[in-house]
Amino acid sequence: MDDIKRRARRIAQDIVASEKFSEMIANGLISELRKLAGGEPIYIAHKGDHADKLKRNAQIKSRFTGDNYVELGKEFNLNPRQIRRIIQNGM
Repeated sequence: MDDIKRRARRIAQDIVASEKFSEMIANGLISELRKLAGGEPIYIAHKGDHADKLKRNAQIKSRFTGDNYVELGKEFNLNPRQIRRIIQNGM
């Protein structure tokens, strides 16, 4: 959430000259996002994340030998449960 706030502040500073006003805009944005999410953590994917995950998952599936969950997890910075889910669900 801090990254979103920092980016919102930067955008607001580009629009208005006042540091205080840009901080108010950033704080208001964060507050509204939290309300919309009902207090739950918010994840905003980076552009291209979906395509990147599809490519990564295809690589994982092609390298899967039947019992190398831990090794694939280390290679792709995921835990074995995530690797298992990718293999089983085709995610």
